[in-house]
Amino acid sequence: MQLGEIFEVFKPTKHNYQKRFLPTEPTEGYISAITCTTQNNGIACYMPKEGAEVLENMISVGANGDAPAFYQSREFALLQDCYALKFKERELSHAQYLFLVVCLNKVLAKYNWNNKSGWAKVSKEQIPLPHTPNGEIAFEAMEAFIKELQAERLEELQAYLKVTGLEDTKLTPEEAHALNIFSAHFANRGGGGAMVLPLVT
Repeated sequence: MQLGEIFEVFKPTKHNYQKRFLPTEPTEGYISAITCTTQNNGIACYMPKEGAEVLENMISVGANGDAPAFYQSREFALLQDCYALKFKERELSHAQYLFLVVCLNKVLAKYNWNNKSGWAKVSKEQIPLPHTPNGEIAFEAMEAFIKELQAERLEELQAYLKVTGLEDTKLTPEEAHALNIFSAHFANRGGGGAMVLPLVT
């Protein structure tokens, strides 16, 4: 299926900010500002939230062809040389958007500085996605697959800490809180890691 059929696009709104004059560290009253960059999840700096078009739970895409797409789970704004994509038909979970980002980056791999990844061209690209026997996108399978991968990585980390004798390392309260949230979120993950799904384009 075509990207333009399943995604709504958001482009940068007019503003008077220049990247070089904006803070590069999180600042109170500011939100992540996305540009065409391969680093830091596409975040180049931070811009004032007031007056900005605040977006959240979307995919950001660099428009110059040499940067990957990123999933933006938190509030952000588009600064320049990029756009954001939101799935049209339903609200997607974090895991489902992460799955879509991987698929989208395979599509974007053909683009570069001399063949820029503007939405006019990218919207016409076909994206392969898993689907159910009745032809619908298999959202539950996408979710299960990502959660299974995340759970495997957590198990690998726990095994590494045990082997290296770091299992009883004392965490800061912030680290412990983050780990508890992560562990609880993926404790009841179900299956899906070995699932083989048909793809529809």
